[in-house]
Amino acid sequence: MNPVPPTGSGLNYNYNFTVYVPAGSLDAYKSSEDWRYFNIQELGSGVEGIDSGEVSVSVVDGRIVISGADDDTVVEVYDMSGRKVYAGTATEIPATAGGVCIVRISEQAFKVVL
Repeated sequence: MNPVPPTGSGLNYNYNFTVYVPAGSLDAYKSSEDWRYFNIQELGSGVEGIDSGEVSVSVVDGRIVISGADDDTVVEVYDMSGRKVYAGTATEIPATAGGVCIVRISEQAFKVVL
């Protein structure tokens, strides 16, 4: 993705779709003669809200283990495709596959390598 809007002919002026641009380049695209008519949305710079706070998440013997959360706190686990693979209040969750996942607990998110 180019943070500088490309110029020149050859652009398809069908304005009925969204153009996603890198973080920090929204104003450049919106003020560009070639791009300003498109629905332009800026992409974030990655996973937001990662925090270590008092809650911690670890992987122990093939299980995701949550420490420091209240007993009734909702835990959500997402795979790297953004699919929710778990939602509940357990503090130990079996990891069904290897790879990386995001564990969301209240306002915090943790990246976990299984």
